This record gives sequence, structure tokens and C-alpha cells, in this order.
Amino acid sequence: MRVHLFNFLLLLTVAGCLFITLSQSAPEAQTSAHILPSFITLSPSATPHPLDAYQEKRAAQRSKEQESLALLAQSNDPSLQTAAEKALLSLQEKAEKERQAEGLLLGMGYERALCILQETELMIFASPALSDAHQQIIVQSAAEICGILPQQVHLMAP
Repeated sequence: MRVHLFNFLLLLTVAGCLFITLSQSAPEAQTSAHILPSFITLSPSATPHPLDAYQEKRAAQRSKEQESLALLAQSNDPSLQTAAEKALLSLQEKAEKERQAEGLLLGMGYERALCILQETELMIFASPALSDAHQQIIVQSAAEICGILPQQVHLMAP
């Protein structure tokens, strides 16, 4: 008799729990949707964003170039010293123009910006993609920063 009473109480308890859970009145059922997002943690990607990776490689390459040019600038040969100083100054000016153009994009709210200045052309990569409203302003401003014509500014998709 005790076993039957125990089984009956157990079935009654399970049925009550099932009813409460299905009726969405249990505290666990109500808060589970709110608890789950708090357990989600964002971790950085193992691979960097392509624009970030390019900027890192470019910075490392420029650092090596600057070191080499600085060593050449200390040469005893005056012509080599002058050429190295001019090349170093040119490299620094190019890097500054790219930083200013990238700063323009970052200031306009783009998460990532990459500008690559070549001899007479500027390539602009931005993430997220440039909005139509900003394209004209960015092309004109970047051209002024880099001292080139707006037709020489190319907007690229990352």
C-alpha cells in the first residue's frame, strides 16, 4: 500500500511540474530566455579581420624600411645619405596621408578603414561598406588630404 501511495504522489508531483512548465508560469521557464544571453561570451576571432591583418603587415614592413633608411642616412657617403633622408621623409609623408584619410573614415563612423596610397592613386577600403551619402564626401576629402584628383581615388569593397 505504501508503494502505491508513494507512486501516486510521485506521479502527482511530476504532473504538477509538467503543468507548471507548460503553462510558462515556472520561474525557470520565464527567466531561461533572459538567462541564456548572459552566458554567451564573445571571444576574439583566431584570425584577424583582413583589413586589420593588412595594417599590421604594413606597419611591420614600414618599420623595417624606416630602420634600413635610418641606417643608410648615417652613411659616410653624402649622396647616399641625402637619398636615404629623402626616401625616409617620403615614406613618413605617405604614411601620414594614409593615416589622415583613415582617420576621416573612422571619424565618420566606419569600424575599420584602410587607405593605400600609391604614386598617384588612393585605394580606400572601409567596413561596413561606404554608404552612398558618404561616398562623394569621402572621395573629395581623401583626394584633398593626399593631394590627388578625385578621379584617382578608388573605393574598394573589403
